[in-house]
Amino acid sequence: MLYVLTGDNLFQRDQEIARIAGGRDIERYEGADLAPERLGEVLAGQTLFATDSVTRIDTPSANKAVWEALESWAERVSGDVIVVEPKPDKRTRTYKALQQHATVIDCTMWSERQSGKAAIWLRSYSSDRQVSLSSAQIDDVVHRAIRPSDDGKSTVIDQQLLATVIDQLAGAETITDDMIDTVLAPSMHENVFSLFGAALDGDVATVRAKIAHLRVSQEAHMAFGLLGSQATNLAALVLGGDRTSAEIAKDIGTHPFALSQLERYAAKLSRRDVARIIDTLATADERLKRSTAEPWTLLEQALLDIALSR
Repeated sequence: MLYVLTGDNLFQRDQEIARIAGGRDIERYEGADLAPERLGEVLAGQTLFATDSVTRIDTPSANKAVWEALESWAERVSGDVIVVEPKPDKRTRTYKALQQHATVIDCTMWSERQSGKAAIWLRSYSSDRQVSLSSAQIDDVVHRAIRPSDDGKSTVIDQQLLATVIDQLAGAETITDDMIDTVLAPSMHENVFSLFGAALDGDVATVRAKIAHLRVSQEAHMAFGLLGSQATNLAALVLGGDRTSAEIAKDIGTHPFALSQLERYAAKLSRRDVARIIDTLATADERLKRSTAEPWTLLEQALLDIALSR
């Protein structure tokens, strides 16, 4: 049977490959190094010597001749063959042939909006390894596993990190928050939340200290994006009136945990306060795009303006 694994979630990809292989050996080929004339031998000749193994071809699209030749072999493979193609060109004839004759498995990283799905998976993974986490701890771990995507254009949930945390906690009878802190450092998402919270509390000293810490190791443009998400969530809570955070979260496509952390701030803010905060951040974002000023300096100025207004 032919399988095609797409997407950039390496943890899910490796899990799927292990499931398909079922303990059998895997004969691995790099598409860039594979000669087109060998493709028939690789795909259809593996049973000649009655070896019980799985064939894996990584990124065949890196070799144009191999990728094009793969089209004609899509319905003629012998045994189990896994094609790993993280970002296939879905417009090509080869991909369309693979779609028709192969089992396509999407291994895409979860987005921040899929926190609920990640929480369900983490609860199941923890249970399988006899690690007992409370609902609050599940949400906290998922929240900490949010990070910038590899291309820096969005935020994703790192499933490998989630699994690693549970594996490290396995064997402990009781899981405490301190134990989680030991194996899982705060994510950039969490750092930006605490930074925003300090500004909303009017804590100028903490804002300056956190900015000084973050500017050493973090990317300011991504921090701006995460800060914008926090401000959007805050505005949704304030404008939501008497509706619950769960109802609001469903409307805006985020996890209730992300809103629950902001509820204590929302309770103290008026619509005018939120409008002023949004305007301050929007102005900073506009300056970021149009000026040559140091990004962290612009972000610090905006957050200090918010803190001083509190």
